[in-house]
Amino acid sequence: MANTANSASAANQAATANGPTAANSVTILEQGRVGGIGDIGRGAGKPAAGGGGGGGGGYDLDASYSIDTIPLIHWDASTLESENSASDGSTFSTWTSREGNDYDLNQADAAEQFTYEATSSNMNSKPVVVSSDGARHMMTATDFLSAGTVTQPVTLIFAIHKETLGSLKALFSGKDTSGSGLWHFTDYSPRSIFGSPQWYIYDGGYVGGSTTDMVTGAQIITWELNPAGTTNFYKELARSTTVSGTPSANNPFNYLFSLGSATNGGYDVPTDTEIGEVIIFNEVLSDTTVTSDNVDGGELFTIISYLKNKYGIS
Repeated sequence: MANTANSASAANQAATANGPTAANSVTILEQGRVGGIGDIGRGAGKPAAGGGGGGGGGYDLDASYSIDTIPLIHWDASTLESENSASDGSTFSTWTSREGNDYDLNQADAAEQFTYEATSSNMNSKPVVVSSDGARHMMTATDFLSAGTVTQPVTLIFAIHKETLGSLKALFSGKDTSGSGLWHFTDYSPRSIFGSPQWYIYDGGYVGGSTTDMVTGAQIITWELNPAGTTNFYKELARSTTVSGTPSANNPFNYLFSLGSATNGGYDVPTDTEIGEVIIFNEVLSDTTVTSDNVDGGELFTIISYLKNKYGIS
């Protein structure tokens, strides 16, 4: 695992520039790293669906930050122009993930589409997607992952800017089918019933980063949901000292993942919410080190440091 200054190999750079092919995908996974070059670019190799953990030669977040574990999903607004032909100031219908699996977030209804902003004044002049009126969201196709592909634990990392907080506004949500039941987990944040606005997920019960109040402004939030171990919430590098509740063991989002709303299309994020990046792992990154409730080592430290540097978050 490397924290900084690990740029992609020459082979990976060439493959990224030329686009992935059946021939070079195997080569890149065996000899190089997958991921973007600079702030843009989609994974040159294509790890197997659901293969976000370990192996494959590593993953470049950008030219300066790399990790060993390939994400399950990585949506990065920096790729929207090159991969999805998004135009500055216009709405768009598809957001393709960059880790190599090509998972798409979609929104066919123009009235519910995010707006692409090429240079956000709130996020260090980097590209973001914006909810222009508090009624915008995107979703994967149903059954976008095979049943049982994603099981707990999961790690979800977001780089966002919140202009206002609102109440019961869902940054993300997921569903999974299990027999005849439909299970879900939803970020119903903030929950006003808990007093001051705080981050909470409903997942068979409420799981809260209960010492971490929600705030406006640019920020990075991380959930490590682990029903068999310790569930953690982080804001930037600071770990919430108390996380209330325990997530269920339900599979979180094989059937559907929603960004900017609950899976029923309601509880949309507030007006002017900006989303720069979403990174999801089907595991808790095992090499994370924490001192005095601050992450100070391991791949999670590298990822959060990359996002802080990219989006100008202190």
